Amino acid sequence: MKLLLLDPGLSSPYGHNAATVRELDLHARERAGIALSVATHERFDPTLLGATCCRWLPGLRLHGYARFGSAGVPQATAEADWREWLALCVQDLERLDLASFDGVWMPTAYPLHLAALVQLGVRMPALRVQVGLLMPPRFWAADGPAGVWLEGLTCQSLRTAATLANWHIHSESDQVDAGDLRLATPTLLTPLADASRARLDAQRTPGDAPPVPGSRIRFGFMGEPLARKGFAVVAQALAAGLPPGIDLQLAMPAHHAARALVLHGRAPGLHVRPLGTDNSAYFDALNDIDVLLALYDPAVHSEQMSGIVGEAIALGKAVLVGAGCEAILAFLRRWAPGSFRVAPPTAEGLHAAWQLPPAAWASCRREAMAAAPRVLALKDVARHLRFMRHAADPPDAGRA
Repeated sequence: MKLLLLDPGLSSPYGHNAATVRELDLHARERAGIALSVATHERFDPTLLGATCCRWLPGLRLHGYARFGSAGVPQATAEADWREWLALCVQDLERLDLASFDGVWMPTAYPLHLAALVQLGVRMPALRVQVGLLMPPRFWAADGPAGVWLEGLTCQSLRTAATLANWHIHSESDQVDAGDLRLATPTLLTPLADASRARLDAQRTPGDAPPVPGSRIRFGFMGEPLARKGFAVVAQALAAGLPPGIDLQLAMPAHHAARALVLHGRAPGLHVRPLGTDNSAYFDALNDIDVLLALYDPAVHSEQMSGIVGEAIALGKAVLVGAGCEAILAFLRRWAPGSFRVAPPTAEGLHAAWQLPPAAWASCRREAMAAAPRVLALKDVARHLRFMRHAADPPDAGRA
């Protein structure tokens, strides 16, 4: 089985892009007969991910996370430039000889690459494709006019893709909105190979009890220290110190940890944890907390889920969600009701959450533990690979 992973946004050994490649590489090692190729931006250095069994195809000229804006030029000129970039993407995909693969998987639907892939899909109706809609089109827009253009392009692409029999579209929620299009989708999260899923199952044991009255509650910030991820809120809250009985872990990529280390000493319960690039270190850090902090910017996460939220639930952790982060809240209400609390994404909101009694978080942890198996099933790599013509994986009968 020949699988092409298409990810022009893969840039570093961190984040969901790299995690997806690592898990697919592990899956290919676990299962005989899977030949994995990965198409990336032309400047990506595959050695960043260490030794893999992947065949690397670093020839895509437009980076997946390129931003689109029209400031300083007439809108018509900007749109002409964007159409040229789209033509460039079509040329790059044509050179990959997509028909030689049993399936093409683009885990993140970058708007121009999605449009280019749809154009080729119309020409090649036998091509089997899976696309993940993780961010709204405006994520890539630097201004309003660009956002409108990207929404229109994505809406057109998805309408066409819906007519192609061998195309499969998923998201991290039940539906995706693009312009005037509302598309119902199956829910899938960043995939895990069988060995990784088994490891998470082993970490989440009945002995991992929720906090009890009188115990310390371990909160955790995970990931890059970005304002949209709520790091500024955490830093402001720490200015007043941590309440008694509260521990706070700041776990982030090692090259960002210096930003958190300046906060050392503000509270005795504060711990900074630099993370390596492998997924296991990330899950170990997540497993050492009781409550994940997701006091994110609602301007971003009103339409965008967060993969770390699903991973927290898969480990039986409670989540503190910023008010207005409707995409995250919709996911939790459906898949893990009762596992979360909502607070204003402010220092005051975080301090109020720290004052909640341990029994409140114990209740959330119990609900998260109950929801964990069904959320972990959304990360099963075999579910992602159902779209393949000659899947090497057995049917999902009996899976959670």
